[in-house]
Amino acid sequence: MAPVISSARYPLIFRPTHRQNSKLSSVNGATVYRAESICACARPLHPAIKRCPHLFISGILGASNVMLLRIILNLGIRAMADDARSLLKVACDNAYDKNPTSCSHAVWDVIRSRVNQQEPHRQANALIKYLADNWEKVALDDGYTLALKGTVVVGGLVGEPNGHVIAVYPSDKTESGGYAYEYYDKKKKATITLTMRTHGKYPTCMSTSIGSWPGAISKGDKTVWDPWANDETFAKVKFWTPKAGKP
Repeated sequence: MAPVISSARYPLIFRPTHRQNSKLSSVNGATVYRAESICACARPLHPAIKRCPHLFISGILGASNVMLLRIILNLGIRAMADDARSLLKVACDNAYDKNPTSCSHAVWDVIRSRVNQQEPHRQANALIKYLADNWEKVALDDGYTLALKGTVVVGGLVGEPNGHVIAVYPSDKTESGGYAYEYYDKKKKATITLTMRTHGKYPTCMSTSIGSWPGAISKGDKTVWDPWANDETFAKVKFWTPKAGKP
């Protein structure tokens, strides 16, 4: 029988491709499942996981090397399908897809998925105030390290009428910029298209926005700098993570 996993550990993440998961009776008040997986590693995957991150490994090794694949995964050389970093990535991806025009709702979904299912929604400015009062402030590099371990890290800056919030995405740092944006040239009296130059290498982010600025739309493909795209403004952005032991 496959290991039993509490559904309360991984809420609000969806995985459409899995075998039927048999619901078992409650254990200590928590609903539990017997998870069966089509993953090549044959590890039990929680039904919340959208896709198995091992598939690319399977493609490299080939179907004839499934046993070797299992050994590699059991040794911990590759990320497990239900490890914290993989689950944070899935949470960010799902939040981005679900909330393309609301940064506060996108970040809210990540918080509910990985921190506290009962967290109420707050608009960006209110959320930033809440985080400043209740979460732990962290330096960007420390937040990046935490995100790589699967810990939720939220960045934000108050603005009028609305501020902006993002989630640090659990992937390698990359160069900022590189995307096209439109600029109105007053002298030429015309709108021209430019490419944002790099302003350095930063952690990536999950960000959505009702606005038209392309740097604020990121599914891990732009950096934490890009939503603001200004060194002076970005210097004011703060980052927070949940305090240890508290939602």
